[in-house]
Amino acid sequence: MNAGGHAAAQRILFVALSDDAGSDRLPAAMARDGARCAVLCPPGYRCAGSHFIERHFALPSHGGLWLGALFAARRLIGAAEIWRPDLVVPLDDVAGLVLRGLARHPQIPAAIRRLIETSLGDPIGYEAAGSRVALMRVASGLPLPLPPHGAASDPDAALAVAAAIGYPVVLKSEHTCGGHGVAVAGDPEQLRALYRHRAGLSGAPQRWRAACRRAVWRLSGVAEAGPAPPLLQQFIAGRMAMRTVAAWRGRVLAGASFIAEEIHPPPFGPSSLVRPIEHAGMRSSVAHLVGALGASGFLSFDFILDSRDTAWLIELNARPIGTTHLGALLGEDLPAALLAASVGASPPPVGPDLVGGRAIALFPRELMREPADAGRFGRLGILHDVPYDDPILIAGNAARLRGSHPEAAAAIARLVADAGSDAAPCPPGQEPPATCPAPARMQLSAS
Repeated sequence: MNAGGHAAAQRILFVALSDDAGSDRLPAAMARDGARCAVLCPPGYRCAGSHFIERHFALPSHGGLWLGALFAARRLIGAAEIWRPDLVVPLDDVAGLVLRGLARHPQIPAAIRRLIETSLGDPIGYEAAGSRVALMRVASGLPLPLPPHGAASDPDAALAVAAAIGYPVVLKSEHTCGGHGVAVAGDPEQLRALYRHRAGLSGAPQRWRAACRRAVWRLSGVAEAGPAPPLLQQFIAGRMAMRTVAAWRGRVLAGASFIAEEIHPPPFGPSSLVRPIEHAGMRSSVAHLVGALGASGFLSFDFILDSRDTAWLIELNARPIGTTHLGALLGEDLPAALLAASVGASPPPVGPDLVGGRAIALFPRELMREPADAGRFGRLGILHDVPYDDPILIAGNAARLRGSHPEAAAAIARLVADAGSDAAPCPPGQEPPATCPAPARMQLSAS
């Protein structure tokens, strides 16, 4: 690994095992802050389609992310030898699980384990970073609001938990993300039905697939990803909110908080339209949790804000999310803060808020939700987070949008027509991309 030095010389290796919309934005943000960025992922992933990425270390193309995890350790070792990263950053939940598993695997080279621990923090917090039940166990010992909750592996135990915490209840399966594995039960019969559905997914073919998946996890270094009881939380009515932070050795360096005004896909998917907020309760809860986990890197915590504006913690994403790169526009540059802390420098000063409380449409997810009326952003005063200084990334996402929504191809084309008008991609072979001409406009612009 590099011995340190100025942030401009720092090398970041991103790891992706799931091609999530929005995962492509953080590498560009860190490159703009002076880092040199490479990515380890299968071919064709969004995060590899940016001209801010200097080097793509390819994982084999695969039909499922579990098989990608199987090759991650060997390819990570090879990429680290070539790229010599100062930090490694997971871009999705599975990549985070695999990296944290490798950090505790005795057969992984000590240099790789040190790299992961430097990047992600104290291993004491790794279980809670990958388990909803473990997170609630840690959070229960901290002074922050939590929904009543419990874990239950069978219907009878689940009914007992639900009777104790009160209906409706939210059932959350372990090792799922993006809204998958989450359901709401309003009464005992609905809860029984959810468990019957889970049991129906446990026939011989499903058990065989699950056994194969557990074997892949073990070979990938993730020992705790076997069968686990789901989490039951009391349903809290209110607004979805999140706080995304950069952390270093259990200390929050910088953060940004948002209300989710639209999500895609509903009802539990990622945010597509957000509005910045400042919430003292969310800020305090996250500081307590980051300290308890000893975390480093990028994390995001999900909350429900009830009618009294109390922030109830419901989830942790131990990775960057689609809003992590927006902090600089609100005065707190998360990538710059992490880069500074990793070399022992002071974080950048808090800057001006360039958003002014306006809603932000996340590109491309808000267009995935509603592609036909692209002109609504300007009419409604919404800022559209299109990366105009990264036309290659825009083109890749626009192609995916047209493939999913051919009926809206003309609207999508009009929206991104000026994607290269005032930003120049690097000439082939020029390195690092951070030295390419900077765009004349703000990264965040109104449509």
